[in-house]
Amino acid sequence: DRKSWIHAEKVSFGKNSIQNLSLDLAGTFKKKDNQLLLDFSEQQILSVAGLTTAKLHVKDLHLQPDNPLRLSIHNNSLTVLPNTFSTTGPVQISVEKNSCDIESFTCSVSRLKKSISGIELLADLKIVAAMLKTKDRQLPLKDISGVFQLKDKKITGKLQLFPETIPGRMKASFEHNMATAGGSYTLKTDRRLDLSEEGITLANLLTSWQLPFNLESGKISFTADGSWGMEKKLQMSAFVTVTGGSGFYKQFLFNGLDVRQDLAVLPRLHSKTEGSFSLQQLIGGIDIHDIHAKVNLVAVDSGRLPLIELNDVSAVLFQGSVSSTGVRYDLNEPDSNFVVHVKDVNLESLVDLVKMDSLYVSGRISGSIPVSIKGKDISVDYGELHSELPGGEIRYSSVNIEHSGVTGYALKAVENLQYNSLKVSAKYLPSGQLDLDIGLKGTSPALQTSRPVHLNIHAEQNLPALLQSLRFSKGLTEELDKRIKQHYN
Repeated sequence: DRKSWIHAEKVSFGKNSIQNLSLDLAGTFKKKDNQLLLDFSEQQILSVAGLTTAKLHVKDLHLQPDNPLRLSIHNNSLTVLPNTFSTTGPVQISVEKNSCDIESFTCSVSRLKKSISGIELLADLKIVAAMLKTKDRQLPLKDISGVFQLKDKKITGKLQLFPETIPGRMKASFEHNMATAGGSYTLKTDRRLDLSEEGITLANLLTSWQLPFNLESGKISFTADGSWGMEKKLQMSAFVTVTGGSGFYKQFLFNGLDVRQDLAVLPRLHSKTEGSFSLQQLIGGIDIHDIHAKVNLVAVDSGRLPLIELNDVSAVLFQGSVSSTGVRYDLNEPDSNFVVHVKDVNLESLVDLVKMDSLYVSGRISGSIPVSIKGKDISVDYGELHSELPGGEIRYSSVNIEHSGVTGYALKAVENLQYNSLKVSAKYLPSGQLDLDIGLKGTSPALQTSRPVHLNIHAEQNLPALLQSLRFSKGLTEELDKRIKQHYN
């Protein structure tokens, strides 16, 4: 009958259901060799709305065969002869709050059979474009191809896919058991995401990029694994590496980024093994070089976010080194105390920051700085620094400045002070004010005496204002504004 059709609502089979099912049946029917052959007319359409298998949901699916559909029925089994099906509209597949929107696809079916043991399906799939969506992010993909199979109530598949906006290639495999509503997947880079081309950045990968950083060069590889089930939450883990990265983070530029992290992402974010982090250069008001740290993310009872644990932190600063054996920072209750150790910092490089032609200082200092973080407030109490042997020299030109008394004596002494002891007591307030109490011991030929000179100097500086001024003088403020506007506007 060329006017036959099937329409059904609220179809249930086991734990699976279909809200609406529509199938055209127009065609011819004949019996041959104990088989019933059904040859459908052209332009037949299968429409499925609201296909649900526990946590997996397909919103709308409209399929049309390229060739007239041919079915064979024999001994309680139904076989669809090989054919290619194409969608006539978009398709959305969702698992909990995550979804995949497919623009269109073709499916070449080499085996489709319904028998007493269940449904069997083997097909090749080609998708022109798709969009993976989470709550806050969207990942556009293109040129997706692969094979999937349905057998013994298990759906399995292997896919190859390309990011739409960044050079690279990914491979995916998945399995879903329709009987248990459980499954798993793996997604990994087969060719690393390559940001070496002009104008290609990590922000191009995802739409709605509102993160305070961007990676503008380098290569990224990852392997993501996940699983789900009727009685368990979605599980997800990821192994990520970044090599040779450069870009920006908030008010800083950086280059030479290498990262290795092995993470459990869901249901709680934490490190599966200790990760590593290194950076050749962090460029701000003050440049820091050769930064290294071991990184652990720890799940804690204080909240959903992890505690960040940094071990064996080290960096090069003003030709000296800064380090800390351990930093613990709870993102749920930001409250951390740790000690920064300073070794052989070059005072000449440090003083050069203030760009005073009238001041020259040589020597090296070491010591320790106890840092306290409470919320967004950073403070330092009783930081202690001291000069390394043999000391150093201070030369300050006070031309055209006349002072008498103690001030005049001090200015005269530092015109050429050969110090053998320099001690600094440092205090930093959450307001940004840095207080320094400096004690000097040495000799000063300018005083025309061989007696030892003892000087105590108090200095104050708004450190954020100084750093902002240094960034501005380097042109960093303008450069960062340009890069941020490029990706966020």
